[in-house]
Amino acid sequence: LFPSADSGENQAKRPIDNNLGEQAKRPIDNNLGEQAKRPIDKKLSCPSGLELSRPFERLSVRNAFLRYAEIDLWRCPSDEALAKLALERGCRVSLDWSWEDCFHAILLQCVEPHLGQAVPTFLFDYPERLGALARCAERDYGRVAERFELYAGGLELCNGFHELNDPLEQRQRFLAEAALRAQLGRPAMPLDEGLLSALSELPDCAGNALGFERVLMLLLGAEHIQELLLLC
Repeated sequence: LFPSADSGENQAKRPIDNNLGEQAKRPIDNNLGEQAKRPIDKKLSCPSGLELSRPFERLSVRNAFLRYAEIDLWRCPSDEALAKLALERGCRVSLDWSWEDCFHAILLQCVEPHLGQAVPTFLFDYPERLGALARCAERDYGRVAERFELYAGGLELCNGFHELNDPLEQRQRFLAEAALRAQLGRPAMPLDEGLLSALSELPDCAGNALGFERVLMLLLGAEHIQELLLLC
């Protein structure tokens, strides 16, 4: 059960026999290295056509999907119903996809390209099932998660939500998610008891995560995040 007294000394005398040394000798041969060598001659500027001095647009997820995909998400509760509508709108989805996967496919292919083109757009009031840590609220068309994202030039810049601070409701959500993962054959995730115990002490608040690298991509007109490596 225990190593001998001289095991550490014997191990120290053993020659290093692994691939790490050989890998370190190999020259870097990928596109990232070449891209990092290119000088960045762009200046920070607002993208053409994007107006920042005007009030930002506020658009609910429901209205965004109605406007750009002609789909009312709150009238499509089943996976199959949303998948069929997505296919009718020309989205690249499959009939066996989950509701959440279809939602993101429609968002990426039909909705996002139109967001934040004239002025930045706040997209808010997400479907309840897409706000695992957010508070929920009632609207005249159904329940929503109080979550938002900011788009500019079709690029998502941040993601925020009204923090749920009810440990009992959060535990129920975790258990429901665990049941869904088991149904889909995915590995189980342990409950975050530390988070659950801390929620009762959390005041009424909101959180927001801003992707600084995405802001730089927008201001530099970069198409790929690799173009920013030289700035790191």
